Amino acid sequence: MSTLRELYLPLVWKNLLNRKMRSYLTLVGIIIGITSLIAVLVLGQGLEKGITDQFDKFGVRRIFVGPKSASGFSPPAGLSDFTKEDVDLLDAMPSLEYVSPVYMETGKVEFKQEHKNLEVIAYEPEDAERTFADLDVKLLEGRWFDETDPYGVVIGYGIAKEAFDEEIRLKNSIKIDGKKFKVIGIKEEQGAKNQDYVINMALDTLREIKNRPKAITTITATVKAGEDVVAVAKKLEDKLERKRGDKNFQVTTPTKIKEQTGEIMGVVQIVVAGIAFISLIIGGIGIMNSMFTAVLERTREIGVMKALGATQRFIRIIFLLEAGFFGLIGGILGTAVGLGISYGLQKVINSYGLVKIAVETPPDLIFWSIVFSFLVGVISGLIPAVKASRLQPIEALRYE
Repeated sequence: MSTLRELYLPLVWKNLLNRKMRSYLTLVGIIIGITSLIAVLVLGQGLEKGITDQFDKFGVRRIFVGPKSASGFSPPAGLSDFTKEDVDLLDAMPSLEYVSPVYMETGKVEFKQEHKNLEVIAYEPEDAERTFADLDVKLLEGRWFDETDPYGVVIGYGIAKEAFDEEIRLKNSIKIDGKKFKVIGIKEEQGAKNQDYVINMALDTLREIKNRPKAITTITATVKAGEDVVAVAKKLEDKLERKRGDKNFQVTTPTKIKEQTGEIMGVVQIVVAGIAFISLIIGGIGIMNSMFTAVLERTREIGVMKALGATQRFIRIIFLLEAGFFGLIGGILGTAVGLGISYGLQKVINSYGLVKIAVETPPDLIFWSIVFSFLVGVISGLIPAVKASRLQPIEALRYE
């Protein structure tokens, strides 16, 4: 028996190699299931982390007030729904450090006879530097705009380096809606298109070129240190509602958005992971089918092994190990392919998406996915293994 036990792994490996084509086809189901599972979970975690990191940059003490939108995130550009009186009302709240009116629009930008439609976000000049400091946005070169240069603009890294055929450099001139502006600052790369492809300028200047002298699309407020941001946001909302007499606005904090994003991502991951799990079950059925076929093909071999003294336990272990190997190899290959797809999609999404995905390789996820796929293989091979172990030696030897 000790000799037979020493043959467990060599015998299992030999049996798998003898059925190469069927082994490859059986592995495909497991590989697809594990690949889908790994890609979904890793990309989901990466997307959630990317969104969380992005909102962390906004600072936990910031409050955003904007028109209601279906997405719950940024208001539609060009929609003016606030007034100076709204800003003054919030500015008078003792719990707020400072309040900034913001005007967002799309501008037709021209550089070297090339035209692009790009987002322009305007702030009060006195608020610009501290606003970007709160957002953790730094300058690659140049300076922020102030009251002395109403036609100076700060451009995003993507606009400077990639938006036009020729790179825009500091002190270059560009035209926005036909007006000439001088580039006085270029921001560091943020990694997301909604940040790297934005032009910033003085509030009154954008109002002037758009011929909307009182336009305000968003109001941002920074809560004083030590204050409860959620409580202040609620108080701010109540004040605005009473003053305006409507609820045609939304008050949002980065913490609230992160919580909503986490809930949405959790539901999406569960649904998609469920679909991937179904693929894995199909792969397990494939292993079971392959093992049943193997039992039929090797009936005489099982009879010989039993005649030589192999016990039912030994036969079961041989078939369970074979099924487990299918799961193990499929799990390893599926994990590798899933991670490869995740990192590949990360590059694509980060190049063209709105949010920078931060994909990581969690060792515990890799370990448990491989263990799980091995167990799927073992469980799938359980019934065929029991059937093989119960074959009677004499009947098995007579089988043709």
